Amino acid sequence: MIDEQLARYDAASHPDDVDSNDQDIAEEPCLILMGGAPGRGVVERYGMRSNCWTACAPMPTPRFGLVAARLPTAPASILAIGGLAAGRALDVVERYARDSPEGLLVGSWGTSEAQGGPRLSAPRGHVAAARVDGHLHLLGGHDGMQAVSTVETMCLSSFTEEFTGETTDAMQLPDLPTPRFGACAAVCRDHLYVLGGSGDAEMRVDVARLDGGDGRSRAWATPRAAQLQASRCFAATATYRGSVYLFGGGPRRVARLDPRAAYNGGWADAGELPVCVLDTFAAGDNDSPDWLVGGSTTTALWRYDTRMHRAEVRTVLPPTLAHAPFLAAVFLPRHGQAHA
Repeated sequence: MIDEQLARYDAASHPDDVDSNDQDIAEEPCLILMGGAPGRGVVERYGMRSNCWTACAPMPTPRFGLVAARLPTAPASILAIGGLAAGRALDVVERYARDSPEGLLVGSWGTSEAQGGPRLSAPRGHVAAARVDGHLHLLGGHDGMQAVSTVETMCLSSFTEEFTGETTDAMQLPDLPTPRFGACAAVCRDHLYVLGGSGDAEMRVDVARLDGGDGRSRAWATPRAAQLQASRCFAATATYRGSVYLFGGGPRRVARLDPRAAYNGGWADAGELPVCVLDTFAAGDNDSPDWLVGGSTTTALWRYDTRMHRAEVRTVLPPTLAHAPFLAAVFLPRHGQAHA
């Protein structure tokens, strides 16, 4: 049944007559996927309305296990941060820009090295990432030799068209209680969650309460009720209407956590993915109940409905990304629509 669905969607999602200069297509909401092991520079764009994939300009630095983040000051721009390639971790930050209607699909890249932009304070890949009020927290990861517990914060709102930006200590979080890579993170109801990861952290959940609107945090806590019911590494998260959803990384079951119950109620069942998904990615608009989910163990891109707790095939991945481990994913709203 799944194979039949994938064959049907494969035929529909790679049309031969797509006009890359069509402004309606260029401005539609889209998913961007990039990278992948063993060190790919591939960047592909999936249009939510046109239901087609378009190849974008490749990353200057091929890599996997990187973080992709949308800039709040320029919704058509993306940062590609850190990652791993050729057996080493990277500190590079590159900026992908869709600067004009004619170039929205193809775009161009700028690098921190060429344009004097920021670099990470230390090389790292496979980090957990979370956005808080215009800042991006990079939590843990792997430095090419071992797991790390350090946290670095980037001020996304400081980036300009000239690719200037900064890392900042003003919003700095405490280090994680334990070194880990392959974790995922979510922000919900003024709490930051770091979930799963490598080694002894596969069932661990650490929680930091965010004070007010300044993003500052108290010390990490590890509430027993919020600990995972199964091991998960390289999982992915979504948030919608005050709940955290956890996908893949091992189990097929989708888990849901209401932060109000994190200290006494724990996780609830929220359906399952049709297949076991590893090296999982998830992307969507926080205002939407629908999230896109995929990974290296399937060629499908699934649409998960947080209201119905149900996943169905949305499309299939292009051959350049099929079964690629450790992709980075970011969702872009309609061009010109600024989402933080």
